Amino acid sequence: MKNILAKYLLLFLLGTLGFAQEQFTPADIDAVGDRSWRRMGVLNGNLIGTVYFNTGQVSKDKVFPQLEWPVGSGHIYMDTVVPLVAAEARDVNGNLIHPLEVNYEFSNDVSPDGLTEWGWQPLPGYLNFNQSEPAVSHKTQTWPEVWPDHPDWAGFWNGFFGRGIQNADQEAYYVVDDDADEEFLFYPNANDQNRRGLGMRMSVRGLQWSQVLAEDVIFWIFDVRNVGTTDYEKTLFGMFIDSKNGGHDFDNGFYDTKLDITYIWDQTGTGTWGGPTGWIGYGYLESPGISNDGIDNDEDGLTDESRDSGPGQFLFGPVGDYGPDKDHWSGDEDGDWNPETDDVGADGVGPLDEGYFGPDDGEGDGIPTDGEPNFDRTDLDESDQIGLEGVSLHSWGDFPLDDDEKIWNFLANKNRDESQQFSNIGVLYSSGPFPLDAGRIERFSIALLMGADFDDLVRNKEIVQRIFDANYRFAKPPSKPLVKAVAGDGFVTLTWDREAEDSRDAFLGLDPDGLGFKKDFEGYIIYRSTDPGLLDSRIITDAFGNNIFRSPEAQFDLKNGVFGTDKVGLPNGAHFYLGDDTGLAHSWTDTNVINGRTYYYAVVSYDAGDPNLGSGGLPPSQSTSIIEKDLSGNITTDKNTAMVTPKIPSAGYTPPEIENEPDHIQGDGSGEVFVRILLPGDVPASRTYQIAFSDTIVREEGYFLYNTAGYSVWNMDENQLVVENSVYFEPGDIYPIFDGMGVDVNNATTSFLSESSGLRSGQSDFTISAVPDTSSSGATAGLGGIYPFDYYITFFSSIVDTSSGSDLGLSEIPVNFTVRTSADDQLVDFIFLDNDVDQVVTSGDIIIPLIRLDTTLSSSGYGTTWRIGFSGSGTPPQPDDIFDVVFSKPFGFNDIYEFSSIEAAGINQSKARQDLNLVAAVPNPYLVANVLEPKSSTTSGRGERVITFIHLPKKCTIRIFTLRGYLVDTIVHDSIESDGMAKWNITSKDGIDVSYGVYLFHVEAPDVGNKIGRFAIIK
Repeated sequence: MKNILAKYLLLFLLGTLGFAQEQFTPADIDAVGDRSWRRMGVLNGNLIGTVYFNTGQVSKDKVFPQLEWPVGSGHIYMDTVVPLVAAEARDVNGNLIHPLEVNYEFSNDVSPDGLTEWGWQPLPGYLNFNQSEPAVSHKTQTWPEVWPDHPDWAGFWNGFFGRGIQNADQEAYYVVDDDADEEFLFYPNANDQNRRGLGMRMSVRGLQWSQVLAEDVIFWIFDVRNVGTTDYEKTLFGMFIDSKNGGHDFDNGFYDTKLDITYIWDQTGTGTWGGPTGWIGYGYLESPGISNDGIDNDEDGLTDESRDSGPGQFLFGPVGDYGPDKDHWSGDEDGDWNPETDDVGADGVGPLDEGYFGPDDGEGDGIPTDGEPNFDRTDLDESDQIGLEGVSLHSWGDFPLDDDEKIWNFLANKNRDESQQFSNIGVLYSSGPFPLDAGRIERFSIALLMGADFDDLVRNKEIVQRIFDANYRFAKPPSKPLVKAVAGDGFVTLTWDREAEDSRDAFLGLDPDGLGFKKDFEGYIIYRSTDPGLLDSRIITDAFGNNIFRSPEAQFDLKNGVFGTDKVGLPNGAHFYLGDDTGLAHSWTDTNVINGRTYYYAVVSYDAGDPNLGSGGLPPSQSTSIIEKDLSGNITTDKNTAMVTPKIPSAGYTPPEIENEPDHIQGDGSGEVFVRILLPGDVPASRTYQIAFSDTIVREEGYFLYNTAGYSVWNMDENQLVVENSVYFEPGDIYPIFDGMGVDVNNATTSFLSESSGLRSGQSDFTISAVPDTSSSGATAGLGGIYPFDYYITFFSSIVDTSSGSDLGLSEIPVNFTVRTSADDQLVDFIFLDNDVDQVVTSGDIIIPLIRLDTTLSSSGYGTTWRIGFSGSGTPPQPDDIFDVVFSKPFGFNDIYEFSSIEAAGINQSKARQDLNLVAAVPNPYLVANVLEPKSSTTSGRGERVITFIHLPKKCTIRIFTLRGYLVDTIVHDSIESDGMAKWNITSKDGIDVSYGVYLFHVEAPDVGNKIGRFAIIK
C-alpha cells in the first residue's frame, strides 16, 4: 500500500480499497440483444446531467437533460455520443468486408423492413424489465432480481468496484451485443449459424463522482468481448460525437495529442440561452493493449503487459517506471498488489467492507486473484495500450455511420484530419487496428468533461488523467442523511438523521477503535435554491474566477478543533470551508422564505479530508445532492434533498399547542429543557410525555468527569418509548423527532456557584471557594474529578468525625465537623488538609469530599472531587455554623421533565368565517412576471404564469368572472389544513390565455361563507 500512496497520493488523488473486478462473463453466452429491453436513463451525479440509452448512446436531441452543464441550467453541449466497433473479415463468398457496429439514430444501417437497427441492442437481464430506465447504482428498483453475469450477486449492486460496492456516487451498467446486424453474409460463430454481426458483446459503465475534483466529468468504460469463434487480425474501437456547444452553429473543434483530448467550443462564445458557453472535451484515458508485439506501446518501461495474465511467478525484478526492482508476482507487472490490503478475493469485498459475508475464491491465499484490487482487470497499468490513432473533426454528415467502408478506410489508415471547423461539428476517432481473438476482451475508456474555458478544461483533463491512473480511486464522502422537510406559513423546517456520522472510508486505513476503517465525518451543510439544480447558491469562485463551491445557508460541524478553510486546497486554488467548530444539529428552520414560492434544499454531509495523508494531503469531499426534473416538470428528490413550498394556512387554521415549558418534576439538574414543534401536522392532542435523563462517569487524561449520557422520552398515555437514549443534547441539536416534536436541551456544565454557596446559618464571616481536585502532583494526583454533588458542612463543639487519607500517606485527623450531601443527607468521607495542624478549620484549610468509584476508574475505589477552601481574617467556623457548597449540574439519572400536548393542528370554523376577509388574489395587479412563478422546464422563456389565491378555506370553489359576468374558469380547492393557497394558470376553462383587464372572483365555502374580490391583469 505504501507504494501505491507514494505514487498516487498527489494533491487531488483520492481513493478507496474497495476496488474490484469488472468481470464480463455472462452466464448465458448464447444470449443475444433484444430491442424490447431498450431503456433511457439519466445520469446527474455531479454538475453534468444527461440522458443515456442502453444501446451505447449518450444524450439525444431535444430530450432533456441533453448533456446539460451545470445541471439545472438548461445549457446544452451535445446532441449525441455513440461508441463503435469495426473489424475486417470475409463473408461466405470470400469478399473482404468491414462491418461497423453502432447504434446512431440519424445514420444507422437498418433492416429492410425499417424496424430494427443493424447494430447494438441491449442484452436481456441487466435491468428490471418492469422499470422504465436501465440499472443504476442509486436506484435499487432498477436492478434485476439476478444479474446474468453474476447470479451469486443477487440483491447487490453489480459494481465496477466489486459486489455491492458503490464507490461512485452514480454508476450505470448495461450490456449490448451486435447480433441484430444482418447486413453481411457473415457468421462470426462457426458453431451457431443464427448469430450475426461480428460476434461482439460490449459492457458499458458510466461513473460520476460529486467530489469537487471530478464534478465536471463522466467516466465511460467499454469492455468489448469477442464471443464468436472468429479471430480478427484488425479491429477498430472508437466513438462518434455529434456536438452542440451552445447551439448547432459556429462550433469549432481541435485536438491535442500530448494531452490526449479532443475539444469543442463555440466560436461566438454565446449560447442559445444568451450567456457565455463553456468548453466540452473528450479525454482519451484507455485504449486496447497489444501484449505480444514486443513493443512498449504505452512507454511505461514494461513490454507486453496484460490484464488477463494470471498471477504468474513470484520473483524479484523490475516494475518499469512504477518504482525500483522489487519482489512481486510476475502477473502484477507494476508490482502494486499488496497482500495485506488487497488479498480480498475475486468479489473485491474484504472483511472490513460493507456487505462482506465470508471468504470467496482467492481470498487470503497470498496470491493475486483477478478481481482483487491492483491486479489484472482492476489495474489500468497492466495493459500495453496502443493509444488513439485515427481522428476526424468534420462538418456533421461528412462521415455517415451507415457507410461502413468509408469509416473503415479513414480510421484503419490512422488518418488525422486536422482541419478546424466553424459549423455543426462531428468528431470521429478510434484506436487500432488491433487483433481481437475469439474470447478476448479489450477495454476503451473516455472522460466526457467540461470546463469554463480552455485553461479550465486542460486543468480538468490533467486531474482526470491522474484520477484514472490511480484506478478511479476516490475518498468517499460520508453517507447521505435522510432528510424530512415541512413548510408552513413563512418557514421551512428540515430535519435529518445521523446515518452519515458513522461513515467510514477505506482509503484512510484502519481506525484505532478497532471497529473497521477510519470514520471521516465532519459536518453538515445546507444549500437552498429556487431551481432544481441548486445553481442559485453556486457563487464561490476559485483562483481563476470559475464558480466552484456553493454558498451554504447553514453549516454544522463537529466540535473537534477542526475549523476554518481546509489546509490542502484544490489545484485551482479553492479551499473548502470546514465550519466554525459550532457543534452538530439535526434540524434547521429557514424563515427567510416567501409564501407560495418553491424552494429546493439539500443537506449534504462532508468530511475534513486529511492534510497529513501522503505528500500532498487529502482535500475534503461532500455527498451528492440530486434533484431530477423531467420534461413534464415532475420533480424527483434524493434522500437528502427536498422540494417544498411555504404556504399560508387555510382559513381558520389553528396550530398545535403544547405546554409552554416542560415541568422539572424530579432531580436537580441546572440546565433548561424545551420542546420544539418541528412537524406541526404530526403533533397529537392530549398526550403526556416524560423526558428522563441518564448519566455516566468517564475517565479523561488524569481525572474523571461526570457527564450527561442521554435522554429518553416516554409517551405516558400509551406507555410507549418514543425516544431511546438520544445522545444529542447540545443547544439546538434536536434529534430524533417524535410525534412532530423534538427536545432541545440547554445543558449545564459542573461549576462552583459562589453566589449560592457560603454560610447558611451561624456566626462565622469566612468565605468558601471550590476548585476541582485535578492536580497532576501531590497525594491526590490522578484521583480527582468533576462531580456535581452539593454538600453542606456542619460544625460542632466536639469531635464528630475523622478525615480519611492514610492510604495516600496523609494523616487521619479527628475533626469537629461533618460533610453531608444536600440531596439525600448522606455522610461523606473526606480528606482534611489542615495547614496549621490545629485540627480545626482556619483560613487556608481545605476539605476534599470523596466519592466511591468503580475500580476501572480508580484503583483505590474512590476519587476526590472538590478542594473546598476556607478563607477569612475574622471569626472562623463556630459550633452550629453550617456552610453550603453548591454547584451547577448537568442532567443526570434523577432528572425527569414532564409536558403535555394540548391540541393538534385543526380548523376552527368560527375563525374560518372571520378569515374570509383575508382571502385575496396575489399578485394584484398581475404583471408580466412575478417571483412566485417557477422556472420553465425548457431551456428558455418565462416560467408558468400563475395568480395565487390565499387564505382560502380548506374546501371551497373559486369562480373567476369578467366584469360582464362571463365565467372564465372554475377552481375546486380541497387541501390540508396547512395549505390555504390555490394557483390559477391565467387561462380560461377552454384553455385560452385570458386578456388584460379587471376580473372578479367568488369564493364559495360550505359551512363557512362566501367572499367576492377583484384583481387586474396588466402588461
